[in-house]
Amino acid sequence: MATKVVCDGCGEVVDTKQPYYQAVVTQVQVNEDGALVTVVAATGLDYHLEHLPHTSTPDSVAVLTSLDPASAEEAAGEKVTLHVMGQRFIDTASIVFDGFGQPTTYVSSSELTCEVPLDAVGSFEVFVRQMGIDTNKLMFTVLEVGGELPPEPDPLTLTSINPTSGNRQTQTAVTAVGTGFIDGASVIVAGMAVSTIFTSDTELGFTINGPELGPGYKDVLVRQGGVDTQVLEFRVT
Repeated sequence: MATKVVCDGCGEVVDTKQPYYQAVVTQVQVNEDGALVTVVAATGLDYHLEHLPHTSTPDSVAVLTSLDPASAEEAAGEKVTLHVMGQRFIDTASIVFDGFGQPTTYVSSSELTCEVPLDAVGSFEVFVRQMGIDTNKLMFTVLEVGGELPPEPDPLTLTSINPTSGNRQTQTAVTAVGTGFIDGASVIVAGMAVSTIFTSDTELGFTINGPELGPGYKDVLVRQGGVDTQVLEFRVT
């Protein structure tokens, strides 16, 4: 059975990990790509949703896109003005830095500012809370004097699969090629996760089960950290 959650204003989502329920979502949290993923309160239910597409984000839910600056050098007793950029901010929104709400200045529906301390070296979570909803989180880094940020990881992409077709009567070994793969990434075929072999940050191995899937074009994507790549097609003949 599957969990069916009716989210007022943001459509429906199915989580196959839970028994069947139907409930109205009253509070949510948002992941790094702006997709709603965690139900905090839904008529008494409290559980994690596997994935809800970004296109289902209601207009009232804010999304963070960037921080300016994203880093600064350590300076005991000093603060820096942090510009939090995003979408759908309201004038009662509050920036949360390292777990604590900060006095927040509303600039526009796409910008908020606050002062953050530079006392300690490290990386600190930043998100916005408004109307009881927490946005996706970004990281602000305080560097040692003279320090540098680590290089940004490659973005998650799926550029090709090889081969692109197979026989309905056999299983076909397939290689997914892209960027930004990590150990733990999942290949999704026709909406279902399949056993995935991590080869490198640019290659994943998986198997198409022709007898199980039947003939036709099957959507293939890679999912990791709640983020999906673009979709490619595999043809079962």
